[in-house]
Amino acid sequence: AAGALELYVAPAGNDAWSGRPAEPNSARTDGPFATAARARDAARELKAAGAVTILIRGGVYFLAQPLVLEPQDSGLVIAAYPGERPVLSGGRRITGWREGAGGLWQAELPDVRAGAWYFRQLFAGGERRQRARSPNDGYHRIAALVPGPPIPNAKPVARDRFVFAPGDIRPWRQLGDVNVILMHSWETSIHPLKSVDTASNTVVFAAPMREWWCIGYWEEAQRYYVENAFELLDRPGEWYLDRAAGVLSYLPLPGERMEAIEVIAPVLPELVRLAGDADAGRFVDRVVLRGLAFRHADWVLAPEGNSSTQAAVEVPAAVMADGARECAIEGCEVAHTGTYGIWFRRGCKDCRIQRNHLHDLGAGGVRVGEAAMAKTDAAESSRTL
Repeated sequence: AAGALELYVAPAGNDAWSGRPAEPNSARTDGPFATAARARDAARELKAAGAVTILIRGGVYFLAQPLVLEPQDSGLVIAAYPGERPVLSGGRRITGWREGAGGLWQAELPDVRAGAWYFRQLFAGGERRQRARSPNDGYHRIAALVPGPPIPNAKPVARDRFVFAPGDIRPWRQLGDVNVILMHSWETSIHPLKSVDTASNTVVFAAPMREWWCIGYWEEAQRYYVENAFELLDRPGEWYLDRAAGVLSYLPLPGERMEAIEVIAPVLPELVRLAGDADAGRFVDRVVLRGLAFRHADWVLAPEGNSSTQAAVEVPAAVMADGARECAIEGCEVAHTGTYGIWFRRGCKDCRIQRNHLHDLGAGGVRVGEAAMAKTDAAESSRTL
């Protein structure tokens, strides 16, 4: 905003400094902040003096937690420093690679082994990489359906198992981490596995699919593929994360050198949240995010798997907003996520989402509103451009 007090964030910054200079001074006693969260807190302290703009210098900022903007942050502008492109990443660089047999590279991740971290996306050289899968191209087809109890509007077919063609599915190591992805008429459902019987060639899911249709409703020889077994790691560009051992395995693409390429795995499923509460009358007003890049967000899969009747309605977004009024996201990028890009969810009105580049997303680009109509006008999202 014109005449606003400016605070700065830079990769070479320090959260103990004032954040008022755009660069560190020669004595390195003052300069920009190191994190957007510290700049937000400083803006709250300075708000009584007038409008505040936070300008973020170019570079990558790995977030320890989502950047949360609340009603007391109303009027705040967070923007890229002119001519520069800052990246707010929800990921972590993977280092410490060691070469193994067959050109396979591995990295040990103690946080994964300890149960504190698990991820379903991986990015190398700025591109998404494929989890180990079968088949590498196309899909398998269900060999036969298994009878089940009658279901209203569907067929008397089991919702948690099917018969596969010999060899298409095996009792792989770490079977509980393996997923079957079923391809339905307009969506795909994801199913962690419980068991594989190679005598009857029957696979059983950890939980039944919950949609009203059954397996094989849209086509009896339904398409599917299998993902995330170490034994399927056979094509360059594929990867596998061993949850129990805490070991990430990756088969590089031709010409990739692990000592030179940047590999990032997501830690956070959410990067930014405008945290108002329309039901309580607490709104985030006139916040602007401009010229920023938001990258590397994961998606948390429930133990029973996932299936959606329409539009992946259970999937959240990397940039979330509730109770936002006259807020704007403009000229930003949202990329490399396992979720939607942007969601103005509940009680958001008169907001703008303009000139953004949304790509490489796990679900859709922009969501506005909720799956069910709100009971009050204040809680309904509307007039978003």
